[in-house]
Amino acid sequence: MTSTPGTLIELFSDLNGGRWTESMRVLEGGPVYARIMKRLAPLGGAMNNVEAFRTLSASIANLLRLDLGVILVGGWKKMAELRRYTDREKYRPDETMIVELTRHTVTSTHKPILDIVADGLKIDAVPFDLELTITLDGALLEIRDGKILAVTPGSCKIGGELKCEGFEIFKRNSAPVTLNGRWTFEEPVQIPLPKRERTGGR
Repeated sequence: MTSTPGTLIELFSDLNGGRWTESMRVLEGGPVYARIMKRLAPLGGAMNNVEAFRTLSASIANLLRLDLGVILVGGWKKMAELRRYTDREKYRPDETMIVELTRHTVTSTHKPILDIVADGLKIDAVPFDLELTITLDGALLEIRDGKILAVTPGSCKIGGELKCEGFEIFKRNSAPVTLNGRWTFEEPVQIPLPKRERTGGR
């Protein structure tokens, strides 16, 4: 993709700096914290509890380094209203359609994992659950031959919730932003065919 929109962390800038460490404190006394401390003990204090939190806090921002464009395209591919443009009888393969999407919401679920390493040894893998709700208004999609070629995104607002083994790390809504430019895809994104066509009309 060219003219990329950036990553989610850029839209949650209020969580930079010490706010991550503050958010991670919710894990103190929970199973994740206890498990890490137990596995660190045989290493002779290679990492204490403060350092363990710093390691988690320093790495947690990487969980939000997700490409916004990839997330949105994944959601658009699921929109039934776009599947009509895969019909070659109605839309010629050489015809480029400009399709405006009214205000709509794309939801996305992710399950990233952070590895905790001390003295070169992996001592734990901490699982997270990331739920995203992205609301857009005025996006323009360029579609040809059933594929998304490019998009002018319009305005955007993102809600995000990050949990770790049931503990809420953060829950935020980004400020509304206008995503400028035109995103083009190096490889056009195929819109899935309607189910009846994928199954041969059965």
